[in-house]
Amino acid sequence: MAATDNATLNVNSANVLGSVYGGGNMAAVNSDTHLTLTGASITTNVYGGGNEGVVLGDTYAKITDSNIDGSVYAGGNGATAIVSGNTNLIIEGTTNIEGHAFGGGNQAATGTEAANDSVSTVNIAGGTIGGNVYGGANTSVVYGVTNVNVGNCVPDIANLKKDDIVIYGTVFGGGEANVSVSLANFGMDTKFVSKLPSHEIGQSVVNALRSVGVDTSDIVRGG
Repeated sequence: MAATDNATLNVNSANVLGSVYGGGNMAAVNSDTHLTLTGASITTNVYGGGNEGVVLGDTYAKITDSNIDGSVYAGGNGATAIVSGNTNLIIEGTTNIEGHAFGGGNQAATGTEAANDSVSTVNIAGGTIGGNVYGGANTSVVYGVTNVNVGNCVPDIANLKKDDIVIYGTVFGGGEANVSVSLANFGMDTKFVSKLPSHEIGQSVVNALRSVGVDTSDIVRGG
């Protein structure tokens, strides 16, 4: 697949019967991605990054007055969908997300272990989230720091659309796997319990957790 330098995607008042990606499909983006949803309806998930495609810069995802039936990820989808820079997510207005909101990716890392200087940021100025909010990734790692700002804690960003905020789940500063990795790096005994697909992408997540000393013996494989 051919790479692109920058990727910009705007979805305004449209229905998408699938997922939305700010990046490429098994194709790299050499710089940044910019994804904006306004008054949109998405039946599955939203990703600021690519599907199995690396982003060598930063990702920016902004969701306004939209309905998402699945979850929202500032990063990419799949172990190879690494975002080398920073991941940024803004949720505002009357947006409704049935699932979770992640500052990182889905099985996709933000940053690199060598650099360890990336920033994952989630700003929620308005909307309803049916699940949890994570500053980090889902079953992957943010190599750097995470920032989660909700309500009046959100920085004064230009043209931010503030509204009521309802979060039915829990707000975590890190991600599910990110917490385990951080504790392991401090020398503490940690175990990660989850279910991962029984293919090479799922195995790469297991390998990454094991490499930093996280116990993966109770991870179930399948699907």
